Amino acid sequence: MKIPNFRTRKGSELYTMTAGHRIAPLVADALGERVVAASRTNGADQRLLDVACGPGTLSLRLARELPDMRIIGVDASGEMVAQAQRRAVEAGLGNRATFATMDVHHLAFETGSLDAVTCNLGFPFFAHPVEALAEIRRVMSPGASFWSSVPDRQSWGELFEVVHEVVPVSDRLLRGFMVKMEQAALLLPTLQQAGFTVTHQECVRLPFFFADGHEAVTFFNSLFSLFTTLPAAVEGRLSRILDERFPHGITTAYVALLACARREAGTP
Repeated sequence: MKIPNFRTRKGSELYTMTAGHRIAPLVADALGERVVAASRTNGADQRLLDVACGPGTLSLRLARELPDMRIIGVDASGEMVAQAQRRAVEAGLGNRATFATMDVHHLAFETGSLDAVTCNLGFPFFAHPVEALAEIRRVMSPGASFWSSVPDRQSWGELFEVVHEVVPVSDRLLRGFMVKMEQAALLLPTLQQAGFTVTHQECVRLPFFFADGHEAVTFFNSLFSLFTTLPAAVEGRLSRILDERFPHGITTAYVALLACARREAGTP
């Protein structure tokens, strides 16, 4: 299985059509709802950093709902940042949300200078997770909160039960894919290792629908090249059996872990 390089133009366009269209907005809505509620309860923060912002999905949602907060989105992909900047201008939010190309392991912000940080589904792509989270913590002010989301291995469970039945080599085929989907088990201990105090965690099931087996197989091939190594006959059989098991379309769920962690005041 090959994960696309989202830093390239081709990769960023692929992301926009697949994960950026069908996954990230679902999770961003759930995460954003909690960030907005917390910000309104605690008072308006001044500067919020959205790490691995992609095309601005969460950044722009927060900019719309938190008009007193300055949103700064950063991403390692210049192509993603360009998309986010265009979307901000088109939405009339260019004065509330700004974007920059930046590596999460080397954030160009002063220590303790940010009032809140978010990261929607970016954690699985950090090359050095502990170091990345420690860098995020460094730029946060004492008492500030870090809100993040990661995929859970329960995602699309109904669909993958059929895959395991139909595809003889599914365990080997899905190994690389499942590594990305198992980040929920790693996020919380990594946050603690980086010096955070975890204050909130919850798994949310977000409705997901494929009209038929062909659409499902095409989606996973487009984003993860998941079934492209299968013989055409096996791939076709998988599509047919999915249609038989789910004659009215595949109703399933994407499962995400949402977590909030705090940089405690009085800690180095």
